[in-house]
Amino acid sequence: MIKVFLVEDEVVIREGMKKIIPWSEYGYELSGEAGDGELAISLIRQIKPDVVITDIKMPFMDGLTLSKFIRKEFPDTKIVIMSGYDEFEYARQAIYLGVERYILKPIRKKDFIEVLEDIRTKFENENIQKNYYLKFKKEVERLSTLYDSYSKAMKVSATNYLNKEFELIDENSELKNIDVSALNSEFILNFLNNALPEEIDDFVKQYLQKLGERALKSKIFFKYNLLNIYFISVSFIQKLGFDKKELDEYLKIICSENMLNEEDAINIIKNILEKSINLRQENTQSRYIYNALTFIENNYMDQELSLSSVALKVNVSANHFSALFSQEMKKTFIEYLTELRMKKAKELLSCTDKRSGEIAYEVGYKDPHYFSSLFKKLQGCTPKEYRNKRSKNYESK
Repeated sequence: MIKVFLVEDEVVIREGMKKIIPWSEYGYELSGEAGDGELAISLIRQIKPDVVITDIKMPFMDGLTLSKFIRKEFPDTKIVIMSGYDEFEYARQAIYLGVERYILKPIRKKDFIEVLEDIRTKFENENIQKNYYLKFKKEVERLSTLYDSYSKAMKVSATNYLNKEFELIDENSELKNIDVSALNSEFILNFLNNALPEEIDDFVKQYLQKLGERALKSKIFFKYNLLNIYFISVSFIQKLGFDKKELDEYLKIICSENMLNEEDAINIIKNILEKSINLRQENTQSRYIYNALTFIENNYMDQELSLSSVALKVNVSANHFSALFSQEMKKTFIEYLTELRMKKAKELLSCTDKRSGEIAYEVGYKDPHYFSSLFKKLQGCTPKEYRNKRSKNYESK
């Protein structure tokens, strides 16, 4: 069962979620709860939940601060943020922290269950990958001390992929003192999850230094290392929804009859990592949306700002960006842009004495009449009436 910890300051909502959601039916166990982030920290340290579902606005410690703590101490824990605030800054910070979902209240049961199912699928995929590495880990860890273990591990993990017969290695082999702990899948996975293509050269250099010169001198060990990186990368892109065929060309090269020289092997590592990262960038919604929201926030006043121009900025097609934006933000691009512009307009109406026409231009509208009409439609009053209402409210305080 996947352990869930619930953080919500409103008791009615917290109790409602506990009773309405059939947690066990979807593979979850409600392992704890708290009314604010400060209380949650000590309990999370004890329980170590797989998933934390937290409100964003709470006394003593809010959901974003709690999420930062979780990211630091429990990086593998999935975080879902609930919020009644449809604010750009909240969403941007949540995306930056790498939360799984940012859900707006009121939350429908159907939508929440879809989130739970999506997270469960991610856990299942991660477990498949962990089990794969556990299958070979014990044998690989003994490579530096036992020749027999080395031979067995190589055969277990690579017999089906290498056509060439393994060379016999004598007792004085350079493999005896290789630090195989450097074959750490998490080291590579962290890079695949977070890096940019331009960081690959430095990473590979650092990775090879970590393996050490002895590993580089052993052609068989290096070939095993190539397979290790290949399998890690395949598992990574499959989690993103891509087929392993995306990397098949590199497997053919690794498994060819000819032993690769060091330069060729290093280039293959770089190519596999680059391909995997490029696929991640095609599929990583949070990075696209974060970049898009930042661009919109900085350019909402541009009268030429459009879905196409934002899509071009984040390097995706307009159609794909439109679908991606609607899925993540639960509203269309134009709805989001209009809400942002209206929010900025209300701030200017409340804090300045600028005329409605000036404000229209400042928030991105060419036609002041269209701005006034749209403002009234969405706010229920004209810009002038809104300003007068705000002024009266201020004077009465």
